[in-house]
Amino acid sequence: MEGVLSAGIMESQMNLKGFEIHLGRTKTQVRPFLILKDGREDGAISNDNKVMGTYLHGIFHNRLFTRLLVNQIRRDKGLDEVKENVQSDSERREEAYNLLASHLEENIDMDTIYQWLQLETAEN
Repeated sequence: MEGVLSAGIMESQMNLKGFEIHLGRTKTQVRPFLILKDGREDGAISNDNKVMGTYLHGIFHNRLFTRLLVNQIRRDKGLDEVKENVQSDSERREEAYNLLASHLEENIDMDTIYQWLQLETAEN
């Protein structure tokens, strides 16, 4: 499931991805939290942006959204914003795969494995 935050919730529009598990309909007098790709409205948010709800599970895996939400709360409390770089889940996964590949390359004798498999060595 994918949707766009309703206007005015954050300082910028953004797409959010997650999955939906629910049955039924929400009826409310406040504006929706998300506008889904298929045009449906999801969740609700209060007029002062202090209370929000959504059926979108995994919403906090959207790291930019999470950072913006945390910083919005911090600003409201008079605290400094968190400035560190935010990586997406896919960027974090790619970094972990690259670290694993480097570790394996340093610690596995691939020529011996190729010989066991009766394949040419990496050097040939």
